[in-house]
Amino acid sequence: MAWRSTVITRFQRCVGIRLFRIFRWQLEVWYCPKGEVIPLHIHEHCDSRITHWIGNVEWMMGSKRRTLSTRDIGWTRHVPAGSPHGAKVHSFSIFTNLEKWSGRPSSAAIDFVVA
Repeated sequence: MAWRSTVITRFQRCVGIRLFRIFRWQLEVWYCPKGEVIPLHIHEHCDSRITHWIGNVEWMMGSKRRTLSTRDIGWTRHVPAGSPHGAKVHSFSIFTNLEKWSGRPSSAAIDFVVA
């Protein structure tokens, strides 16, 4: 069963576009502008596989940090539901988020709880 919902989602100044949804699987692509800070947060209802494509961003997962640039294209990290993570965008960032939902899919921006 596939559900209908908004294809474009905004979080602060970031914009997410749902590319596809199949049953409980969903893929969103996100653009975040220079200077955006995504605070440490969790997603209660989705496991994510985040892939960095382009831009310069400091990725945070728990207490670990890693700065990514365009030469890190394809860098991927699994983020289980309930795992604190966030980012600081230094230039801009484009990443994808492949999500597996435990309930009805919406958007990672909607299933967002500050850690």
